[in-house]
Amino acid sequence: DGYLTAYAKTGEKHIIDSTRQITAKRSDGTLFPAELAVKEITHQGQESTFLSYIRDLTFNMQIAHTKRVTDVVQSLSTVPMIIIDHLGIIQDLNRATPPMFGYLDELDLIGSNVSILMTDAVGRHHDNYINQYLKTKQKHVIDTTRPVIALRRDGSTFTAELSVRELDVPEDFANMRGTRADSRSLSSTLPTPNSGPQKARKFFIAYLRNMDARFEMERNLSINTAITRGSAVPLIIINKNGIVQQFVPAAEQFFGYREEDVIGKNVKMLMPDDVAFHHDSYLSEYHRTKIKKVLDTTRLVHAKKANGTIVPVSITIREIPSKSGIGESDFIGYVLDQSKAHAVEMALATTVAVREMLPVAIISINDKGMVREFNREAEKFFGYNRVEVMGQNVNILMTHDVARVHDAYLERSEEH
Repeated sequence: DGYLTAYAKTGEKHIIDSTRQITAKRSDGTLFPAELAVKEITHQGQESTFLSYIRDLTFNMQIAHTKRVTDVVQSLSTVPMIIIDHLGIIQDLNRATPPMFGYLDELDLIGSNVSILMTDAVGRHHDNYINQYLKTKQKHVIDTTRPVIALRRDGSTFTAELSVRELDVPEDFANMRGTRADSRSLSSTLPTPNSGPQKARKFFIAYLRNMDARFEMERNLSINTAITRGSAVPLIIINKNGIVQQFVPAAEQFFGYREEDVIGKNVKMLMPDDVAFHHDSYLSEYHRTKIKKVLDTTRLVHAKKANGTIVPVSITIREIPSKSGIGESDFIGYVLDQSKAHAVEMALATTVAVREMLPVAIISINDKGMVREFNREAEKFFGYNRVEVMGQNVNILMTHDVARVHDAYLERSEEH
C-alpha cells in the first residue's frame, strides 16, 4: 500500500513498466519464484488501473540449477568434449579439449570448423559426412566408439578414441543461444516453456580420449611379458595377497605345474606346509609396517614341487610398485634350484667332519706348498695350532735339510 501511495504522490515509476523477479506466496503459504510485469492503464478523468502479468519460474530455476551443475561438471571433466552444429562448426567445448590439441584457449576453436582437428584425408570430407547423415539418417559414426587419427595445432597427430552422440535442440533455443564466441555456452540459455511442438536443430557431441599413452603402455607390457616369459630362471609374480599373477615356462618346468594350474592360486601351494602356514601373515605384516625382512634379499629356503618333493632353493624377492604410486604393489620372486649345490655342501661338510675325526694327522697343501688343511690330529702331532699353520709353507714342518729342497721338488713335479 505504501508503494502505491508513494507513486500516487510522486509519479515516479520504480516498478511500473518493468519486469522483475520476485518471491510470491501461494494460498497454502508456500513460496515460489515468479516473474512480475506491471503496466498502468489510465482513463481520462478517472483513477488509474494497474495490470500485472505473473509467471511461475519454478521450472526455469530447477533447470537453471541443473544447468549450472552440468556446466561445472563438463568444464572440469578430464574427458575432452566438443559440440558442433549441423554445419560442422564448433559451438562449445570444455577445458580439457584445447590442451589435447595443443591450443591455449577454448576461443581458439569456438566458431571454427571441426575439421581443423582432423587430418586432411578425413577433414576435407567431413562436411559431406554430416550432410549425408542428415539426408539418410544412417548412422555410421554416431552412437559408436572408434579409434581415429586426430591433428594437433603443430601438425603432429595422435590416436584418439572417439564417441559421437546426437543432440536435438529446440529451434528457438538454438537461435537464442548463439555461440560461445558470444560468451554463452550451449546450456547457458534456457528455453522458455511454451505450448505446441517446436522444430529442432541438430547438434553433435563428441567425447575423445588420447590413446597414445595406452598403446605405449600396451606395447611396453607386451615387451615386458615377452622378456619375462623368456627367462631361463623360474620367475613368479604375486599380488599383495599372495595370489600368483605370472608363472613363466621356466617355473612350470621346475615346479612341475602348468601355468593355468597356478595362476589365480595362492603362492603357498609352492611351499612346504610349515612355511605356507605363516606366509599370509608375513605379507600382512609387511603391508602394515613396510619393514623389509625378506624383500631385496637372497636366502636359502625350501620349495615344494607338484609331486610333493621338497627341494632347497635360493629365492630373491623384489617389490614392483605401481607406476603411479597410488595402486597396489606386486612382488616378483626369482627361484634358483640349490639341490646340487646343497648336495655338494653336505658332502663337503661330511668330509670335513670325517677328516677331523680320523686318528691320523692330515695335511693338505696347494701346488705352491701352502697349507690348506690341518686337522686336529695334526695339531696334536706337530704341536702347532692350525691358525699358525694355515697359509704357511709346509716346509715349516720339515727339518732344515729337507725344507730347503722341498720347493724344488714341487717345481719338478709341475714340470712332469
